[in-house]
Amino acid sequence: MGKIIAIANNKGGTGKTSTTINLGASLVNLGEKVLLVDMDSQANCSKGLGIILKTGDISIRDVLVDPSHGISRIIRQTAVDNLDIAPAHINLSTADLELASDVGGSNRLSVALSEVCNSYDHILIDTPPYLGILTINALVAAPSVIVPMEAEPYALDGMDVLEKTLEKTRLYLKHDIEILGVLVTKFRRGTTLHTEMLEQLRKYWTEKVFDTVIHINIDVASAAIDQLPLVVCKPQSKAAQDYTQLAEEVLRREQKQKSNLNGK
Repeated sequence: MGKIIAIANNKGGTGKTSTTINLGASLVNLGEKVLLVDMDSQANCSKGLGIILKTGDISIRDVLVDPSHGISRIIRQTAVDNLDIAPAHINLSTADLELASDVGGSNRLSVALSEVCNSYDHILIDTPPYLGILTINALVAAPSVIVPMEAEPYALDGMDVLEKTLEKTRLYLKHDIEILGVLVTKFRRGTTLHTEMLEQLRKYWTEKVFDTVIHINIDVASAAIDQLPLVVCKPQSKAAQDYTQLAEEVLRREQKQKSNLNGK
């Protein structure tokens, strides 16, 4: 069964989409088959892989609002072998109200992914920059969450909201979910501010912060323009190497989680 990870932070601009795309592609490079799920109405994860839906094309919104569609109908192959995507369209923004007032609205994605979970080694879910019903769907579908976070002042603002949401997910929706890791993104090497902020984050989160950090790099933006993962179009760039290290660390942490569960 594929491991499902939500990439979530209720702050915008933390690198959720770049992380989703490049972690996914890096896992593919390590021999995994990966599905990305675009749960943001901006559809940047889809666009970043060259998948741009037209009006009338079915998307993740259709699957969430009408489960009879089945998620396998919307999955598309990307230019990278073994990296597929369940794409989004701007009309996903209308799903918030529809799901919030519908029976079982918070677990539609979980039900949909059960159809294809055995077909992938990993499923990564890109989430919107707010804690609405779409993000709740991602958290309910995933046993693990990665939290991208900049090494900037006020980085921890809003994190108490995410932590409380995870706790409510466990308590009221009876779904076990854990933070697999906090990922520091857009890190500028050699600056006192970023170094000090990284130390503060590691002190606050103790063992939750990944050893890997993603260094700020113009190649990340140019890869989005090229509509390819950075680890594919510019594998020698520093940020691409960071994402490769992140994928390796994710696999190690998952193995450790598995060992801990088996040891209980």
